[in-house]
Amino acid sequence: MVNDLTKQGVIWIKGFSASGKTTVARKVEFLLRQSGHKIIALDGDELRNIFGNKWGYDKDSREELASAYFRLCSHLSSQGFTVVISAVAMFDALEVWVRIQIPNAMQVFLDVPMEERLDRDANTKRILINKKINDSLYDLPKHSDIVVENYGEITPDIAAKEIVEKYYLFDTGEADRDRSKHWKEYYAKDIAPSAPSSYAEKVLTQIEKGHRILDIGCGNGRDSIFFSEKGIRVV
Repeated sequence: MVNDLTKQGVIWIKGFSASGKTTVARKVEFLLRQSGHKIIALDGDELRNIFGNKWGYDKDSREELASAYFRLCSHLSSQGFTVVISAVAMFDALEVWVRIQIPNAMQVFLDVPMEERLDRDANTKRILINKKINDSLYDLPKHSDIVVENYGEITPDIAAKEIVEKYYLFDTGEADRDRSKHWKEYYAKDIAPSAPSSYAEKVLTQIEKGHRILDIGCGNGRDSIFFSEKGIRVV
């Protein structure tokens, strides 16, 4: 197990109401801080209040609010932090966005039966009283990086330890940030420009004929052709 204290990323602990997200997230935060990591801890309910309760509770509003959560997570993690966030926020499109946009974004699903959650809620928050459960507002996760059955013999401490150990080994590399999708769609439209970029025109004023340049990421080659026509040797 490698404990890289410079590691940055996001640990998203998700699950339906009363699955134990906040409790497990706090224990994950404690373990990582204890090991010397730079941590920012966020909670969905607290963020809703911080944002001024400007979003409603219908599905569209919840999804829009959740998107704001993870744009914030992306920004904070890019500054060298591991962000631990506990939030339901289970929407298919958002889960894909997080995976593509945020490097080392590990998605943890706390899988707890409804009966167990109703029993927990009756003894704590009592927001699911009369069995007004809101599971239907969310999408059941399809591709979580780790699923923890957070009940029975699996205590929050055991769950947190499993999550932290998984995070130490978790590495997605650099996020694509939709670049591949953008350029595939761009060139599929068959409208790739032939005129040189303004950057190429600027560069031309600073080099002489006969010099050689290496054009990396040349796209459809418009700038390479431009330089070649101006007497520059292009690779």
